[in-house]
Amino acid sequence: MLASLTARWEARVRSAGAEHLVVAGTATEDHRFALHRSVRSAVPRMSESEEKLAAALRPSGRVAWANLHRDIYNVDRFRPGAAG
Repeated sequence: MLASLTARWEARVRSAGAEHLVVAGTATEDHRFALHRSVRSAVPRMSESEEKLAAALRPSGRVAWANLHRDIYNVDRFRPGAAG
């Protein structure tokens, strides 16, 4: 979740431009470096719908192991001509 928020923040700062967000004589000036770092970190990313699709196609480790176990179990159990 934090990675998602960070990505959104970086994208917003990049689209607005760090210098447009810094106002002289305010607290934003103290954070100029962090704003510029956010701009540099905001590498082009996938759209939100593309991110969701990638997450759906790339299961977590637990899900991947469960799928592998299911597939192996089913091959051994339902092999044509196998006893049991």
